[in-house]
Amino acid sequence: MGVTLSRLNPMGKIIVGIHTIEARADNELIDEDTPVKIIRIEPTVVIVCKETENEKTGNNINTSKQK
Repeated sequence: MGVTLSRLNPMGKIIVGIHTIEARADNELIDEDTPVKIIRIEPTVVIVCKETENEKTGNNINTSKQK
């Protein structure tokens, strides 16, 4: 998990812990100061997407019906 330091359009900078890295948004533009998660690391770039509300709150509720 990290936070964008600049707008990802589609490339920009994010901060993860104490590290600032170049990242690319996966299929969307992401504004500055937006929580993101790393979804893939490729040889030359880190791919991120926005965190969902459940991930931000730590609320990973399984919504599937159990029998």
